[in-house]
Amino acid sequence: MPLVAEVLLPLPLPPFSFLVPHGSEPGPVGGRVVVPWQGTLRIGICCSVGQAPLSAGLNMRELIGWLDEEPHITPGGVKLLAELAGHSAAPEGLVLSPLLPTGLETEVKHEVLLEQPTLLSPDLPAGDWLDAADIPGELLELLRPEGLLLERVAVMPRMTRQLVAAEGAGAEPAAGTKLLQALTELRRGPAESAAALARRAGVSAGTTASLISRGWARYEEIPAPDPELRHGLKPTMRLQAATLELPEGDFNLVGGLRRQRLAELLPVLEAETAAGLSPLILAPELSVLNECLAALQDRVPLLPLHGGLNDAERDYVWRTASGVAGTVIVGGGTGLLIRTPQPGSLIVLESASTSWKQQSGARLYIPDAARRLAQLEQRRIIETETVLNAELAHLERRTVSLPPIAQRIHVSDLASASSWPLDADMSRVLRQVQERGRQAILLSSRRGFSGALTCGSCGNAIPCPNCDLPLRYHQNERVLRCHQCSHSEPVPAACPSCGAADLQPSRAAGTEWLASGVARLLPGFRVVSFDADSRDEPGSLLAGEPGVLVATTAAFRLPPLPNVSLIGVTLFDAHQAQSDFRAAEETMRLMLRLPELSLKARPLVLVQSFQPEHPVLNALRQADPGPAIDDFVQSTLMRRKAFGYPPFSQLARVEISARDRATAEREAQRLRGALLALGANESEVLGPSPAQVARVRGRFMWQLLLRCETAGRLAELLAAMPGSHNGARIRADVDPRGAGLQLD
Repeated sequence: MPLVAEVLLPLPLPPFSFLVPHGSEPGPVGGRVVVPWQGTLRIGICCSVGQAPLSAGLNMRELIGWLDEEPHITPGGVKLLAELAGHSAAPEGLVLSPLLPTGLETEVKHEVLLEQPTLLSPDLPAGDWLDAADIPGELLELLRPEGLLLERVAVMPRMTRQLVAAEGAGAEPAAGTKLLQALTELRRGPAESAAALARRAGVSAGTTASLISRGWARYEEIPAPDPELRHGLKPTMRLQAATLELPEGDFNLVGGLRRQRLAELLPVLEAETAAGLSPLILAPELSVLNECLAALQDRVPLLPLHGGLNDAERDYVWRTASGVAGTVIVGGGTGLLIRTPQPGSLIVLESASTSWKQQSGARLYIPDAARRLAQLEQRRIIETETVLNAELAHLERRTVSLPPIAQRIHVSDLASASSWPLDADMSRVLRQVQERGRQAILLSSRRGFSGALTCGSCGNAIPCPNCDLPLRYHQNERVLRCHQCSHSEPVPAACPSCGAADLQPSRAAGTEWLASGVARLLPGFRVVSFDADSRDEPGSLLAGEPGVLVATTAAFRLPPLPNVSLIGVTLFDAHQAQSDFRAAEETMRLMLRLPELSLKARPLVLVQSFQPEHPVLNALRQADPGPAIDDFVQSTLMRRKAFGYPPFSQLARVEISARDRATAEREAQRLRGALLALGANESEVLGPSPAQVARVRGRFMWQLLLRCETAGRLAELLAAMPGSHNGARIRADVDPRGAGLQLD
């Protein structure tokens, strides 16, 4: 009976079945496989190998061969891909692509052997291995079904060029010339390039070019050496001694500051690496990952795996991790599938961070994927967070807590404020910061100058032509920009709706407005802006010089400033509007993270709000905030349970989009009816309704919310949905994050 391999390609498709070539031994499950694909070759992952009836193989194509003798990804990772595909209602290939950062675009050496001449290839010699690149792809496609063609593949080693000395043509360069000087230097050792040789020898680029043209130097291809992974990170913190007794099994580690939580985990990392285990640390952002590397680089062996590495470095890390025991792997979601000799604990940092949610593809939530992998591979999992959220509290595992950092919080009531966007209290304290030569950090919920440019006559805001959103006003560039589709246009002289020239920024201050206000308030004082659009050089502030950092939450990606006496939250209420039913928890998390912005103890936190008695603020103003924060966590958990929010239900947002509004609405209604006809009840299918942003990039958006008691039931409903229908695109987002998810 023929052997059949299921092969997963990095395409939005399920696995494909290929015959294992007759007489050859299959490679490992989880190994890389080369298969013929649309006239060329593709590299995929073998998901399984099994026998199939003889008749089943009649219409199957043969794969070319395996590239690996050992699995490229973990066996648990192969199972994880299938689980995540079922959970997210996405093809396995769409799940694979963002999780596997290396190995599927590797250059391969492909050779073919024709066992005997055929009429299709009278000019090809039989019995010799030939480079497949010398044979037209169309001819290979015709020869394969004949069964007389053998093929083999192997990984091509990475090559690099170097400049070496050669014999030359004619007499050696004359003594005392620049040519001889350059040649003598080259004979001491190869150079990376002619320019590098010129620098080494102290000659011009023209001299080294002449050395090559006269035959005294030539380039040669050599195997590329393994890259040197230089962390090059200056430690921003000194890890203190651990203070907690940690349990043996799975647990949550919450409270304190991120550097404190990392210090508590250090004994775990040291013990596991000493025992030959390789723990995996997952970080949601590059700034957190680099901070972790910097803090640990002198304490335990490390291998980084992140988007800042090039292809050669990622390949080196992947290969090294599979052969070296006792090393801590520090990466993002791409570290989930990495294979190590003896896996250690799986540690998820900042597990409630919104950065863990993929914004495209299968839209996975990486902490959930990590929990599934830990269960499949029976690994200990540790999740860390600033505050215990509902998802962590609902898990059946222990929670170990560090005491929260007590903050000096003052709240200004904006309802009675006479100035905007900096009220009297904020202005007074900022002047004190300048007088005393200290530093301040002001946080804004938005970038740009203001949320919109509004007409004072008709009240209309200038809209984006592609999205149902106002264009954001960027005063420094004198442009209006959509933060959804990136459309931009110059600021008009008059209102497009009524023609009035009374255009004013709305009272929704962004970083530009705040920075200009601070500059007027504190003339001559350094003001640094830091957000996705404007990133001034913060080096002077990092060195301790006086000034004000005006930033969005991007400030958390910077190292802590050394001389901070004020942290200002300029509009506390805006942070409540940027999330879903998790808004209060996200805001609590933000407020508890504020001490991470400063190296000094207890700077003043000044909060401007229209809700000065908000539960989050009331909890944090307590002399001992710990019990109040615990009460807050329990109340949010009870609210989630009362209204059937996750984790007490399984939620998916189904987006229906089309080029015209009527089609989107019709297909949304049709989809609801189809789900009800399949047995869904009214409580499981909510909507449809227009999405919170009803048009995005020219497509009209409607949505359904599916809420089920179990993940299995949700998967049943999602599996019954088409990917498109009658001109509408249908896409599911399981465990969604973002505004527009209030169910009550």
